[in-house]
Amino acid sequence: MSITHRTKHPLYSTYKSMKVRCFDTNHPSYKNYGNRGITICDRWLGKDGFDNFVSDMGKRPEGKTLDRKDNNGDYSPLNCKWSTNEEQLSNRRNLPNKTGYPGAVLKQGKFEARAGTGGKIYLGRFVQPYEASLAYLVAKVFI
Repeated sequence: MSITHRTKHPLYSTYKSMKVRCFDTNHPSYKNYGNRGITICDRWLGKDGFDNFVSDMGKRPEGKTLDRKDNNGDYSPLNCKWSTNEEQLSNRRNLPNKTGYPGAVLKQGKFEARAGTGGKIYLGRFVQPYEASLAYLVAKVFI
């Protein structure tokens, strides 16, 4: 595929974004990808890399984006799939909770609790972190 045709391909921006996240140290998302050691398989790099990526991933289904099955794994044919935003949210890393209480997040001087996939269910704001954590833990039983 020629360079001109490649840049007009519907998957080109997805491919380019994947590479930038993994290799461009100035990109805002590099800290969550390249800096963590996430890379791209050799098959998807080099002269035929884009063509191989397109061949391996196929056409992007409507409403889906590139996702890694194992969030700590590299971009490769065996570890990548097309996912909805909701599926992507369930495949996130568990980041350390700075409050020390599960489900409690400090926001504007109060502790907020959310539950459900991607924190879609708002449980309230609380003065103490243990109150937010309790709301989260109770909600988790019923969700």
